[in-house]
Amino acid sequence: MGEVQRSVQEWRATSERALVRAGARPLEAAVQTDVLIEAELRGHPSHGLQRLPTLIERMANGVLTPGQDPDHVWVGSAAARVDGRGGFGPVAARRAVELLVERAEVEPCVVATVANSGHVGMVGLYAEQLAEAGLLGVVLSTSEPLIGAPGGRAAIVGSNPIGIGVPSTPGPFVLDMSTAQVSMGKVLHHRLTGRPLGPNWAMDGRGEATTDPHEATALRAFGGGKGLGLALAFELLVGLLSGTGLGEEVAGTLDTDRPSTKGDLLIALDPTPFVGEGWRHRSSDYLDAVRSSAAGTDPVLVPGDRARRSREQVMARGIAVSTELAATVTALANEKDPS
Repeated sequence: MGEVQRSVQEWRATSERALVRAGARPLEAAVQTDVLIEAELRGHPSHGLQRLPTLIERMANGVLTPGQDPDHVWVGSAAARVDGRGGFGPVAARRAVELLVERAEVEPCVVATVANSGHVGMVGLYAEQLAEAGLLGVVLSTSEPLIGAPGGRAAIVGSNPIGIGVPSTPGPFVLDMSTAQVSMGKVLHHRLTGRPLGPNWAMDGRGEATTDPHEATALRAFGGGKGLGLALAFELLVGLLSGTGLGEEVAGTLDTDRPSTKGDLLIALDPTPFVGEGWRHRSSDYLDAVRSSAAGTDPVLVPGDRARRSREQVMARGIAVSTELAATVTALANEKDPS
């Protein structure tokens, strides 16, 4: 399968035009596009431009409503509830981050929930934004059932990712991981590119391991029962606090015809009132010690390092997507086929 490579600026403009042409306002098209492009830059095409056709189809089907400004209400001095009003997930999540950063000036521990909004993309992006604001950030999100239990044959719990951001130099520590072996977006990416899955990523309808992305009906949790336990714990925390769906009640992160019923939970923490300013140096020193622990020539990387390296490389060479996806995306933007 061939590829089409274009500059980051070109793909960004193409995505924004496609979203605006579908009915999005320029600002929300820019916010949503930024999340897609950042995924491509950081080496996660599963959350990148391949999501654009689904977003636009959701808009066409009336289950993603453009032109919505998120509402919010403070339910306590340090707890906010954000309602995305059926709009773009990144727009609502960005509003939640803004609320947390502002309130963290007077409250050392602040929480926000997000409901009634679309898929937010990589949760690590929001954890990183909190870290860049000088805060410890924790971000949880839910999805429709995608993980099957060990010994089971059907998906019963979401792949429910977690993002954690910690300020440090030369860049923040950013953990972004699914509770599944891989995201369903990665399985879909392998379907698009015709590549087999890893040997322990997914299972078919009989509960057997499969490397065929077209036969995969459920993902495997990382670490077996431990990963499943975390997925369940995150789903309970997010679903109960945000008042959003649990289990089969959750929809709208991958399909094109059902309203989004997933939830998000964002937490911002400022250690300074507890321990003073020195914590910022401690995080950097500790992470540098981890990096310098390499036994051989291969470097030891901490979460966030690989994404920063990938970002620099892709910014320089441009983003490559499959010919098929390039044709679809450019057609949505009313351009000529670049292939």
